[in-house]
This record gives sequence, structure tokens and C-alpha cells, in this order.
Amino acid sequence: MNFSRRNIPPGWYLHIHPQGSPYFSNDTWRVVTSNDITNVQIREAFEDLFTKFLEKFGRHLELLADYEVSMQIDEDTLDNYQYHVMDHQTRRVITFPRGEWNEHDEVPYWSCFSEYPMHHHLPPAAELDMVTSLVYFSSEYILGNRKTTTPFSLEVGLKFISLLKTFRQREGQTARSAAYD
Repeated sequence: MNFSRRNIPPGWYLHIHPQGSPYFSNDTWRVVTSNDITNVQIREAFEDLFTKFLEKFGRHLELLADYEVSMQIDEDTLDNYQYHVMDHQTRRVITFPRGEWNEHDEVPYWSCFSEYPMHHHLPPAAELDMVTSLVYFSSEYILGNRKTTTPFSLEVGLKFISLLKTFRQREGQTARSAAYD
């Protein structure tokens, strides 16, 4: 993506993922995307498709207290989109295949969250849950338990540790657990 911060439309914010990729958020719409919304053609198509998404699924979103929509449009055709609704209160990803509510477990939530980590703070309970999971994850892999019930792979677990470190550094905190070292 090659753009100037001056091209960012009102209501949109630019964020840089810890790995260097840019993404955008809109607090009013409660949406995040890696689409280049500084490109007028892409932004107009995105806004049109997001409006259609809200017309179709908005009644479901009204049931959620703290949600955010992750949406990507096909920048080549400008007519298809993929989405995930992240329910921050329950830490679940929700989709609506065939118009029906479909709630996923916590693992897809953290995967979505790790794609767009820099525009909000972790809720206190989420951080404690994540630390607990990472301590369990670390001990399972250190002990070499081959029948582990850890819900994510070594690679994903290390990404989560890196993500949590980034949050803490950004908030001026220091790592307080040996699980991060």
C-alpha cells in the first residue's frame, strides 16, 4: 500500500501492525479492514458493501454490547466481501451463514484480534485469560506433553506471546510473567 496520511478519509484511522502492515479502523462503524480505503474507488465499494452487510445483518449486531466487524473486500472485483464479527465481551467470532447466527469458539477470536491489534486496549479480563492460557501453553510445550489439550500450535502460541508483549510495551508496561521470556 502506498498512500499519504493526508489521504485518510474523515472517521478512519490508520494503524500499523507490529509486523509492519497497515490497516484501518472506523470507530463509528465499528469496522476494521486491511483494504486501502485511501483509494477512492476501493473506499466507495467498501462503504457500499458494508452498508449492504448492515442491512442484512444489522439486527444481529444490535444484540451485542461490544463488537467489531472485520471486513475485507475483493479489491480486484470490488463486489465480494468476507467478514468476521468479533464479540469482545465473550471473545467469540460470530458469522451469519445463510442468515443464521453461528458462534465460534475463542481460538478464531484471538486469530482475528491478532490481525488488527493496535487500535484498542485489551480488556483486563482478556489479558488475565491470555496470560493463563500462555502459561499453560508454555508448560505443556516445555514438558513435551504429546497429548496436550492446548488449543493452538507452537507457532500460534509464540505469535500470541509476541502480541501480548507488543501491547504491554505500547502501554508502557513491562512483562510480569516468566511465560514471556
